[in-house]
Amino acid sequence: MSNHHYCLKVATFLIFLSLFTFTYNIFAQNLPNSTSTPKQTGQNNFYFGLYLGSGANSWQITPSQFNLMFPVTPSDFINATTSVTDFSYAPNLNFGLEIGGSRSWYGAFDMQFTFGGMTGSYFGISTGLNVPLSNNGRATLQLGSGLFYQISKKNLDRRRLQQSVNLDGRFFNNNNTFISDLIDENFGLRPCATLRLPIGAAAHLKLTGGYQFNFISISRIRFSQTRPSRNRRNTSSTTTARFRTDDGIFDFQYNNQRIIRTPFDYSGFFVNIGIAWIL
Repeated sequence: MSNHHYCLKVATFLIFLSLFTFTYNIFAQNLPNSTSTPKQTGQNNFYFGLYLGSGANSWQITPSQFNLMFPVTPSDFINATTSVTDFSYAPNLNFGLEIGGSRSWYGAFDMQFTFGGMTGSYFGISTGLNVPLSNNGRATLQLGSGLFYQISKKNLDRRRLQQSVNLDGRFFNNNNTFISDLIDENFGLRPCATLRLPIGAAAHLKLTGGYQFNFISISRIRFSQTRPSRNRRNTSSTTTARFRTDDGIFDFQYNNQRIIRTPFDYSGFFVNIGIAWIL
């Protein structure tokens, strides 16, 4: 990542942090205190919520060709080439759980599955403030932020090995398919604002927008192999070995240039829309 790009990301984060702090200070003054009566301000009811929706993430994936040359054994090499198409925004499906008070703080856990050149999974935890927009507290503005872990995958190669081999202390045989995947892992912060509007007895329309900051990014090559079990339950087992692309033990190229990680940027704006059931 260039210094200019990094500075731009930090500046955007500071702007979001300043806006969040300013907005929180305004709305926090209007929250009920311990001396307020329920008749004047409404009750701070505990709730449990489920959410299902879809949306789009900023996903700066440029047209790319990746080449992997990995020496599995002195006589057997994984020599794979794959292409990735251009994506600026990637669609997603998301699901979440939430608990909190209708007029106080909330906590949430959410999962997301993204499709755009590379398939991705997202897991996040967040907390924030519920700001009621109606007397009964059902229409709500949520201001929050959270931490996330995101993993994106692209298959590079599938083949049978010429001979069985040990990689990273794990045994891979030559009887089952040997799979090579490119993995991007990202850790970061996601400030967001959510508008929740009632459309039924428990159902609410939920609109969320925010910005994703990726502060730690790691690229890996993952080798895996699934073998059928010989027991009576007819289950299978999966063997996996992971190597960071900056380990220097193999050749990893992007558009015919050797790199230590993918140049993709998963930071940027996101928007989701869906239905929340508040119980």
